[in-house]
Amino acid sequence: MQRKAVYGLVIFTVVFLLSCTSGQLPVILKIDTPLYHVDIGDKMLDLYKIDSAFREFSRAVEMDPKYSPAYVGLGLVHGYYGDYASAAVDLESADRYARGKEQEVAVFVGYMRLNLIAADRLSSDWLKRVETRFNQAVVVGDDFPAPYYYMGMAYKAAGKLDLAAKKFYRVIELGKGYIKRATKEYETLEKKK
Repeated sequence: MQRKAVYGLVIFTVVFLLSCTSGQLPVILKIDTPLYHVDIGDKMLDLYKIDSAFREFSRAVEMDPKYSPAYVGLGLVHGYYGDYASAAVDLESADRYARGKEQEVAVFVGYMRLNLIAADRLSSDWLKRVETRFNQAVVVGDDFPAPYYYMGMAYKAAGKLDLAAKKFYRVIELGKGYIKRATKEYETLEKKK
């Protein structure tokens, strides 16, 4: 009888320990993936921690040399560094490796953002270039919020506030991402009217 109780306790303990670790194992595995490093890199870019973003995007490329979002991130980093030739090469790589609508749209958004970062330093017709990439992005998929958000930011930078407000409002309508940022921008523009 005591042996059965001891065996039962041992089996219960083993099952309990396995159930505890099996829930944690996927979390550990998800941390060191290209997607994870790109997500962190994007957050670093939002905080203007460009060197940290560079490390994250570089790590993603090391892990998967054909991961399009990592090259978009590297292109933006090089844009912030003022190395527009390298930025263009990175975005060309991102375009070459893009798989699926989401990644294709992300490449067009990368070009939009690069033109926003560089503005007049890259080309005096930067706004037309952003509009061209925006139009290409919405042909691929008009339900992605990022093109609308960055088109709004471009219009805002160019002083075209009514057009900017319309793009920010579209992001809010889509309700899929960038909502807090777009709402903040939209409300700021509405107060100026």
